[in-house]
Amino acid sequence: MKHVELGWVAKAHGLRGEVSIRLHWPQSQVLSEVDRVLVQDEAGDRWLEVQSARPCARGMLVKFAGIDDRDSADRLRGARVSVDRAALPEPEEDEYYLADLLGARVEEPSGCVGEVVEVRVHATVDTIIIRTPAGELVEQPLVEPWIDAIDVAGRLVRLTTSDGLVR
Repeated sequence: MKHVELGWVAKAHGLRGEVSIRLHWPQSQVLSEVDRVLVQDEAGDRWLEVQSARPCARGMLVKFAGIDDRDSADRLRGARVSVDRAALPEPEEDEYYLADLLGARVEEPSGCVGEVVEVRVHATVDTIIIRTPAGELVEQPLVEPWIDAIDVAGRLVRLTTSDGLVR
């Protein structure tokens, strides 16, 4: 994966072009450490230079170069915000980025459960959203005793049982 999605633009903030970015992992400081981000929306994919970034409730307030008024900032609402994978530190052994799970197969002892289509960070637990072969979306907490193994390189999440699936 060349880019890692950090979150999305929730709304314009103030009159000078700042945006509020809702982060998948609210404690992340990556936006204050990078020079540019990939913004993806209906207008297409484009790189924007980060002029400033500061923490706010549930994310970061970011000022991009060339986005200088509220109307321009508001046009970014809903855009996905990603960074180059190389801008992130390598995870330690037996660690992974939640974004690495997107697209992974999910299996349980009796067979295929589906594919990870989304990751959610809740106050008490991280979860994956799985699209089953029938198209149903189910949620699985990423905690013992339900997770047997996560193989990022093999693009596989193996469950001990399907008892943890929330339908």
